[in-house]
Amino acid sequence: MRGRMKGFSLLPGPREFRVDNATSVAVPMLTGTGSFLHWSDARLNLSLTRVPLSANVGLLLVQPHDPAALAEVEALTFQHGLLTWTKHLAPRAVRLTLPQLALRGSYDLQDLLAQAKLATLLGAGASLGGISEDQLRVGQVLNSVLFELKAEKGERPTGSAHPPTESAEVLEVTLDRPFLFAVYDQDSTALHFLGRVTNPQNAV
Repeated sequence: MRGRMKGFSLLPGPREFRVDNATSVAVPMLTGTGSFLHWSDARLNLSLTRVPLSANVGLLLVQPHDPAALAEVEALTFQHGLLTWTKHLAPRAVRLTLPQLALRGSYDLQDLLAQAKLATLLGAGASLGGISEDQLRVGQVLNSVLFELKAEKGERPTGSAHPPTESAEVLEVTLDRPFLFAVYDQDSTALHFLGRVTNPQNAV
């Protein structure tokens, strides 16, 4: 899956991303200014920014106010439902800076079914007689995922149907420390991708 950030550009040279208090890495960063949907909550210790990737697909960026609270904020996203927070979003002039991402991951479907106590759907006890008279057995089902986030120059940022005026105060949102993100369909609210970025140089 590729996410094209319309109107964003690649900053010259790598920039610092703080993995933790003791470690930082130099990574390519994207930046763009526009009218994006944004929400910040001191009680929940997080801010949320939405960047449209297309007419119906949005990118949600969740940044803890306290870098050490990533696990706590991640737990909240599952407890409350990440997409329920989108009702708080409001248009705001934002200069957004974030890492250029190329994230890869894979998982064994049989492991997930075992955790859900549904291992017999694909395991040795699975009944596959409906598709063959032979004694079929599924050994392993692997699913691999690639998510890339890149700049797409030449167009105004998708979220900027009404670009901020020159007098508007521009909020600086810089994701230069661990954060969460989600790609979702705005009409169906189906999640396409949910991830955690702790080090842009490594897969999540």
